[in-house]
Amino acid sequence: MNATSLISVSLPPAFSPEAAEQAAPCLSSPSLLTLLPKCSSLREFKQFHALSVKSRLHRDPLVVSKLIDALVDNSSPSFLAFAHQLFDEIPHRDVVVFNTLVRGYSRSHDPHRAISLFCQMLEASITPTRTPFRPCSRLAHPPAPSRREDRPMPVPSSSALGTMPSSFPRSSTSCVQSSRPTEALALFRELQTRNIRPTYVTILGVLAACALIGALDLGRWIHEYVKKTTFASHIKVHTALIDMYAKCGSLEDAVCVFEEMRFRDTQAWSAMIMAYAIHGQGIVALSQFDEMLRKSVRPDEITFLGVLYSCSHAGMVDEGLRYFGTMQSDYDIHPGIKHYGCVVDLLARAGKLEEAYNFINGKVGGCESNTPSDEQERVVKVPGCSSIEVDGTVHEFFAGDGKHPDSMQVHRMVDMVVEQLKAIGYAPDMSKVHHMHLTEQQKEASLRYHGEKLAIAFGLINTSPGTTIRVVKNLRVCRDCHSYAKLVSLLFGRKIILRDLNRFHHFGGGKCSCADYW
Repeated sequence: MNATSLISVSLPPAFSPEAAEQAAPCLSSPSLLTLLPKCSSLREFKQFHALSVKSRLHRDPLVVSKLIDALVDNSSPSFLAFAHQLFDEIPHRDVVVFNTLVRGYSRSHDPHRAISLFCQMLEASITPTRTPFRPCSRLAHPPAPSRREDRPMPVPSSSALGTMPSSFPRSSTSCVQSSRPTEALALFRELQTRNIRPTYVTILGVLAACALIGALDLGRWIHEYVKKTTFASHIKVHTALIDMYAKCGSLEDAVCVFEEMRFRDTQAWSAMIMAYAIHGQGIVALSQFDEMLRKSVRPDEITFLGVLYSCSHAGMVDEGLRYFGTMQSDYDIHPGIKHYGCVVDLLARAGKLEEAYNFINGKVGGCESNTPSDEQERVVKVPGCSSIEVDGTVHEFFAGDGKHPDSMQVHRMVDMVVEQLKAIGYAPDMSKVHHMHLTEQQKEASLRYHGEKLAIAFGLINTSPGTTIRVVKNLRVCRDCHSYAKLVSLLFGRKIILRDLNRFHHFGGGKCSCADYW
């Protein structure tokens, strides 16, 4: 369908194509817009635009906004690119056309562009409506942006910042909830670049993002930012700081934040108890729980999760079972699947497999959350990923990964370290490599470039001697990498803090805080 035939379908049959071509300059915007619903392909939409140019209506606000609106209904990149091209050609944009394009991007695979457009609205002094942000706040799986090399910016004074609309907190929080923390961090940087002041809900979302990927430097920067604002009085912000510091490997900072709090609610106490638990200080965590009770603060289900976790990873079987029993008898808290899981783990770690089996049969069957969901049944192998933050940038490494810009240098460092470790007694633990067709040499090679080894090597290369190396692993660390990290801490005199799926491992002087019990 070309531009002439588009006109022809709306003219009487007696009109020839030549007459239709001549009629183009005489079309009014209402007449032209009657043709828009007939377009379906991108080619036809471009022909419609060509006709609007011939009709001298391509600058008509109604025609352009209707065309953009029709294009964004199809969220494919090519349709949105053409819509954005038309948007850029508009000399004076109003709130309607901004809203339309924001709505399109918020439904697409590039929702970050919606955020950028919204910032342009604010810079243009255009008052936004609520309409475009509803799709943004419902984003379930926004894609992670490409790695950004930005370093944390200087903390601006709160008086220099503008006011942030209420939609931004929802956008940043949804990014974190959908396991896209880098998107939340990119959003926060976007706000700072444009001098837009975030709300405390945004601060919570960004701190949660830092906690997920172990971005300690950025988390500290945000803490400094919080101190200069009214957010310093929000108890939830302090609780988020405790959680962030604990999950980024700095238990000392988490303790400092907790001790500086004038008032501590159940969530703050629970965060501190869990912080001690994941760092392997179960006895201190239980002491903290006792202190919480002495302060007449009532525990909740999250508190008991930290308590049971502490008992499980400290091998305190009797204490764990006792605390589990008091949940319902003393506090009327019904255990969930995670509480049951902690008890099973507690018994299994202590070698009481039969008791664990009987507990599962007798107890877990009554748990409301026990019915497996479709997602739980679709079990897939999650690739291991280890990340390390250096100079404000988070670097990710996968097993055998060659995609990192410095991968060749990192692999050479791993080779050098392995050879030095072998000289002091290191032998790769191949007991868990079950590929029968592999030779011993091939089995060793399959272990050598695990993500945590690559991340540690990157840290050795890019940080000065004596600097603590902090690594975040999304899965449980294997025995070989655990032994490797212990010996690296001894050979290089480095403290290594590794967070895996279960807990923190503090390596130093050839030993680990978990005492090889994880």
